[in-house]
Amino acid sequence: MVSKIQNKTKKSFGFDVTVIIRTTDEFKRVIEKTPFPNKDTSKLYVVYLADLPTVEPKEELNKLKNKDEEYFIRGKEVYFFCPNGHGKTKLSNNLFEKKLGVSATTRNCRTVNKLFDIASEINK
Repeated sequence: MVSKIQNKTKKSFGFDVTVIIRTTDEFKRVIEKTPFPNKDTSKLYVVYLADLPTVEPKEELNKLKNKDEEYFIRGKEVYFFCPNGHGKTKLSNNLFEKKLGVSATTRNCRTVNKLFDIASEINK
């Protein structure tokens, strides 16, 4: 399925994109298992990884993050709390891709919940 979507996108638009797919159950698990249940969800993000990270450079990431920021790597997701806004953090999607050695896409908590709602409706 991933390669079909990537090929169709390339054919239609002329460029490569990374496609990351999650099931309804995976979205539900991500929502229910957040390590930051009491944080402001408008400042909470999930970095979806295409594969399991090949490395976990915690020291490097800790040096780059703001003192108020928190992240937690679990499986193929990185939960990321950035109270000063995603646009101001050094821990960007590109940085997570580079440091963890895998393709990724980042979504805010509101979008994750909406994607779960859509997936749940489709699977009824």
